[in-house]
Amino acid sequence: MSEMMDSFENQFVNMEVQAEFMENTMAGSTSLSTPEGDVNHLMQQILLSNSANSNRKRLLRSRNDPSSTFLRLSL
Repeated sequence: MSEMMDSFENQFVNMEVQAEFMENTMAGSTSLSTPEGDVNHLMQQILLSNSANSNRKRLLRSRNDPSSTFLRLSL
């Protein structure tokens, strides 16, 4: 029984090493095959989208804020 458990443990360790190697290999190949220009363009799109969402939220908050209504009416 002890030998069987040792064998199982060794196989499990080998499997973990192989899985980690495959994971690292896949991650490396993905980053190498994506053109840098595409990545930069995507990051720019995300930045613009987040900025638009922030501006929209800020505008909605200011519309719902009674003090900003007072300021608009007093101008």
